[in-house]
Formats: sequence, structure tokens, C-alpha cells
Amino acid sequence: MNVLENQQQNQETSAMSSLRVRKLVISAMFLALALVMRTFFSLEIPLFGASGMRIGVTGIFTSVPAILFGPFYGMVVSGLNDFIGHHMRPTGAWIPYITMTAALAGFLRGGLWMLLRNKKAVSLRICVIIFAASALGIGISNSLLLSRDGVDGNFFEQYTLEMSVNAQGLPVRTIVDPSLIDTQNMALISQMAINRSVNAREPNELISEFIMFMTTTMIIIGIFSAALIVIGWAASKFILKERKSGDYIMALLIAMLTAALVQSLLNTFILRFTLPAWQLLPFSLVAIPRAIQSTASTIIITCIVAAIFEMCRHHPQIRKWID
Repeated sequence: MNVLENQQQNQETSAMSSLRVRKLVISAMFLALALVMRTFFSLEIPLFGASGMRIGVTGIFTSVPAILFGPFYGMVVSGLNDFIGHHMRPTGAWIPYITMTAALAGFLRGGLWMLLRNKKAVSLRICVIIFAASALGIGISNSLLLSRDGVDGNFFEQYTLEMSVNAQGLPVRTIVDPSLIDTQNMALISQMAINRSVNAREPNELISEFIMFMTTTMIIIGIFSAALIVIGWAASKFILKERKSGDYIMALLIAMLTAALVQSLLNTFILRFTLPAWQLLPFSLVAIPRAIQSTASTIIITCIVAAIFEMCRHHPQIRKWID
């Protein structure tokens, strides 16, 4: 019995090792394709005097290993793609934190997909609808309340005691007298905007960013979230024509978009500290166009990844390797 058990264990160990090797080989193949696409078929778009956005199809090949084999493979392929790709085609100094956010995005894609892929599509759609309605409601109500209270990006000008400017004439220090501001009858959102900005070096800039996030950004998030329902329905009907095949498209969209937006926002924070041209710009001014571009390209990439995943699911050999 011991001999038979040992033989069985050896066979299982050998099969597992063989499976890992095959996954590594396929992941390496997709990494090579991603590097080729990044090096020769991607376009850098300048944003406010710096290379701020990249358009390409690299994301297709870095996403497939995460979706097929799990978060670890996605993390490794995405991180290596950023590291090797930068040194193959440098566009400036290498920033290790950017590589780390790429690896994090690869991990999130695989991890969220594993969590959501077996959830019912109807439940996911209901969650997205609730999220979209909440974001739209918050954004619209905040806009109305802030407008009623007269709180905008120039709110502190009437309470300014002293302002100093730099050589370019831009304000670098504004001193406001808080005792002159009466927030007692204002809405909570107005009080939050004022209290978090009044003691800043440049309060008008900080309150502008806060208002932009709590109004325009929330409305944009709500609109894009609502559009996911339509996109998921269209993709499941026209790209993945079988009903059962189309059930997972919403889970895939959520996983891919969440990872892409987290990466985009983190990279915007990092680049604002490293690019002199962006340091004086409001965060929202840089983050919103990058997030919109990331969302649009990710939706297209997700549809292509879904089609690749569907082909792999129907392949008799590859289907056994999918986690």
C-alpha cells in the first residue's frame, strides 16, 4: 500500500509541476507579446507638458495570464512588462513605484476576477446600478448644496488677509482669517470643504480640488458605472453570444476597470511628485483625463480579453489549466 501511495503522490506532484511549467510558458509568451506591442505599437500622448498617457493594446496580453491563471501570474507579467518595457524603450527616468503599481494592478485583476467570476450576473448588475445611482446622487446633491452656500474655487478670496506670490506671479501662500467665515447655517459638505482647506498654504486650490472630486468626479463615476450595464449587456449579446458565456462579462468588467483605475490614480499621485510640470496643477485636472482614457481603453481591452478567455474555455487542453 505504501508503494502505491508513494507512486500516486509522485504522479500528482509531477502533474502539478508540469502544470506550473505550462502556465509559466504561456505567461512568458503573453509577456513577450506585451513587450512587442508596448515597444513598437503604443503611442505616448503628452499631457500638460509631460508624457502623461499611453495608448496601446499591451493590456490585452498582460491581463490574460491574470484571468487564466490567477493574481500571482498577473502580478509578475504586469510588473515585468513595465520594468523590461521601460528599459527597451525609455521615455524618461525609471520610477520603481510605477512598476509596483503595474504589478499591483495585475494582482488586482486576477484577485477580483477570482472573487467575482462565480457571482450571478444579475446580482452584480444590481450592485453596479446601486453604486451608479449613489454616485450620481452624491455628485448632484453636493453641487446644489455648494452652489446654495456660495462655496466655490474662489471662496476664500473675500476672507484673505495676506497673499504671497512666486516669480511667475502664482500664489504660494495665502493667509485666511477663519473668524470671518460663518459656516453655522451651511450644509455639511460646505463645512467639510471649508474646514479642510482654510489652513492650507493655498486654500483656494485645495477647496477647488475637493469640490471637483465631490461633484464633477462623482457624477462622471456615476455615468460610467451606469454605462457598464449597457456595455456588459452589449458584450454578452454580440461578442459572447451564448447566454452562459455572457454571464461573467460583468465580473470581468468590474475586475479590469477597478484595477485600471486604481493604477491610474496611484500613478497620477506619483507623477505629480516627480514631474515638475505637474506639481503646480490641481490633482483633479490631471487625474480626470487620465482616468477617462484608462476607462475607455480598458473597456475595449476587456471585450477582447473576454473573447480570448471564451476561446480558452472551449479548448479541451487549456481548459484544464484555468484556475
